[in-house]
Amino acid sequence: REAAERERQQREAAERERQQREAAERERQQREAAERERQQREAAEAEAERQRQADIEAREQAEREAAEREREAARPPQHPKPKRAEPKPQTDANGQKLHYSVYMAEADEQEPLVNIANDPIIDRRENQDGKVELYYGSRKREVTYSNGTRKTVYPTGHIFLEFNNLDVRKTYPSGKVVYYYHQAETTHTTTKSGVQFFEFHSNGQTERHNPDASKIINFPDGTSKFIRADGVEQSLPSRASLSDDIQKWLKDSVHPQQFK
Repeated sequence: REAAERERQQREAAERERQQREAAERERQQREAAERERQQREAAEAEAERQRQADIEAREQAEREAAEREREAARPPQHPKPKRAEPKPQTDANGQKLHYSVYMAEADEQEPLVNIANDPIIDRRENQDGKVELYYGSRKREVTYSNGTRKTVYPTGHIFLEFNNLDVRKTYPSGKVVYYYHQAETTHTTTKSGVQFFEFHSNGQTERHNPDASKIINFPDGTSKFIRADGVEQSLPSRASLSDDIQKWLKDSVHPQQFK
């Protein structure tokens, strides 16, 4: 009887142990299932948040593009920069130039590199007054105002202004300023030394005005005129007919390269 009792007790202990193991296994599986469900729920929530942010960004981008199109439609039309007409030099029957050059070396200055390949826009700023600023990788800055005027600042120090009436103003690092009047078809260049050059593209007349008030004027008919600082004028029909005082002026002038 004692042996039977011990065997019964052993069976009961084994059964209790088995039940405990099964309960522990069920609890572990439930915990794992709950953890998987939590991870899936968090992943779904994160995906929904990403989609929501993407929808917001797409909507904002569409609104910005629509606003930009409205601003572009409201701006005055941008005309291409007019091609400057170069005056044609007058020549005599032998093909010799009749005009005396009104230019000198200081009027010639290197232009900036306008079109730079692979020059990305790295920043874009819009102001409430309608001004738009573009910043390029080359350090070029372009500003478009609400009235259609465009200002370009180059890293070389050049500043170009293009107005909506097609006038163009260029400022160079040396201080030289070139202004093109579209309607009058005239280019006015002012150098740092005060010498001014005028080109009348409609008829080819050119002028140089010196700081001392002396002038040289080339007329469309091929003749030229020299006006001294004291107002005395002398026509210059040909180079060979220069008077002694003009020859002396050329020799003593602070700008001896006036004639080419």
